[in-house]
Amino acid sequence: MQAVFKDGKPIFDARHAALVAIDAEKERQRKEELRRIREEVRKQKKLAAAEDKADERLRKANERLQKRTEETVEKTKKAEERVQKKSAAEAERQQKAEEKELKKQEAAVEKKRVAEETKAAALYLKKKGKASKAYEAAAVAESRVKRGRRGAVKGSPDEEVQETVLGTPKVKHTLKRKVTMPLPPSKSASSDEGGEYIPIKFTPVKRTLRRRL
Repeated sequence: MQAVFKDGKPIFDARHAALVAIDAEKERQRKEELRRIREEVRKQKKLAAAEDKADERLRKANERLQKRTEETVEKTKKAEERVQKKSAAEAERQQKAEEKELKKQEAAVEKKRVAEETKAAALYLKKKGKASKAYEAAAVAESRVKRGRRGAVKGSPDEEVQETVLGTPKVKHTLKRKVTMPLPPSKSASSDEGGEYIPIKFTPVKRTLRRRL
C-alpha cells in the first residue's frame, strides 16, 4: 500500500481507507461479540445464582417440612403416651375402687359373720350355763338322795331340786357326758353321818332337767 504525502502529511488512498474501514468493522464486531459473550456469561451467572437460590429455598423448605413432620410424629407419640397413661391410671383407679368395694363387702360379711358367731356363742354359753347349773343342782340332789338325805325343809332349795330330779320335768337339755362331781362335806352330813366325806361318781342318764324358779 502506498501513501502520498502532502505538506508533510501522509495521504492514504482509497484502498487504504477500505482496509481501515474493514479493520474498524472487525474491531466493532469483535467488541460486540465480546459484549454478547459477557452478557451471556452474566445471564448464565444470574441463572446459576437463581438456580442456587431456588435449590437453597427448596432444601430449606424440605428441612422445615421434615422438621414439622418429625415434630408432628413426636407430638402424636406423646399424645398417645398421655392417652395410654391416662387409660392405665383410670384402669388402676377403677381396680383400686373395685378392690376397696370388695374389701368393704368382705369386711361387712366378716362383721356379720362375727356378729352371728358371737350371738350364737352367747346363746350357747347362756344355754350351757343354764344346763350347767341344772346339772350341778341335779348332781347334788341325786347324790343327796343316794346318801339318804331326804329330810330337807319344806320349801327349801334342796326340796325343789329333789322334786325336779324325781319328777317329770319338761324337755330343756340333754346330759350325755360322764362327769365325776364329788359332793363337798357339809355340817349336816358330818353331824348325821359322822362327818365322813365320800366322793361319788355320777353318771347321768339321758334325762332332761329344769330347775324351778
